[in-house]
Amino acid sequence: VCSSDLVDSIAIGQSYDKQIVSALGVAVSSRSDNQTKLFSALEGASIPASLAKLPSDTAFAFGLDTRFIAKASDLLASLQDQQSAAALQQAKDLQGVTFGVRNGDGSSPLPDVYLVFNAANRDTFATTAESLIGEAMSSAAGVAPQWSSKDVDGTPTKFIMTMIGAGVYLSSPKDSNSLVVASSERAVRDVLQASAGQKGGIADSLQASLKDSFSAAKLGSVYFNAIQTASLLDSVKSSVAMFAGPSPELEQALNTENLKRLGLATGRISYSNGLFLVESAFDASAGAGN
Repeated sequence: VCSSDLVDSIAIGQSYDKQIVSALGVAVSSRSDNQTKLFSALEGASIPASLAKLPSDTAFAFGLDTRFIAKASDLLASLQDQQSAAALQQAKDLQGVTFGVRNGDGSSPLPDVYLVFNAANRDTFATTAESLIGEAMSSAAGVAPQWSSKDVDGTPTKFIMTMIGAGVYLSSPKDSNSLVVASSERAVRDVLQASAGQKGGIADSLQASLKDSFSAAKLGSVYFNAIQTASLLDSVKSSVAMFAGPSPELEQALNTENLKRLGLATGRISYSNGLFLVESAFDASAGAGN
């Protein structure tokens, strides 16, 4: 039990039924109008559906419902300058963000990274993202990048390639409010196909207690696959060794054989009626054979 200006009480629980399930509950009470508005904005959260449908070989992922930004927009009304006002308007249109990373296919020393943005005005958001990415790459390279266009799995996609084989891909699925941003064409294709049910997603093979992290009524959720993460780290170590030579210190710090035994873990946070609930589920059996 705890009491402070904001926190009324804290409760912790844990259970075991094939997986270890833990929960932390934090009861809060608002002490000001701004706190009341903020807590109200967190009510009715729902994580993006794209999180559960990321490619099944994803190593780490998270999803966040960002609609609270629009709900709490009056708290940000003090932003007066035009640049901040424009950024706030874009943020208000954002409804959810999903991030994932996995091992690449070897064509680049970098891993596959993918984000899915859900936005009320998706096409406007995509145009803004294209402009911001172009400006950032222009500042880094000193040369304005040239965007190219192609269809990836039937979806209009713009992309920029770099000399090391990695790129930036912006893909706008038809009849959707989502924008897929990824580092490779392979990543874009797999995200699109998994989202459409043509390939398995990360939630498909999870036990019930882990899969609950992807149920809709959550503010945010996280996913961790130790076996896929170990594969990703092995690739990173190989890339470092290629450029800098073998590193026993790095090999010891990133002991992937032990990491594989951790299996799968998911976590989620939700809020309702003055209660923040943080839950996690851990299944070591998924890595027991490694």
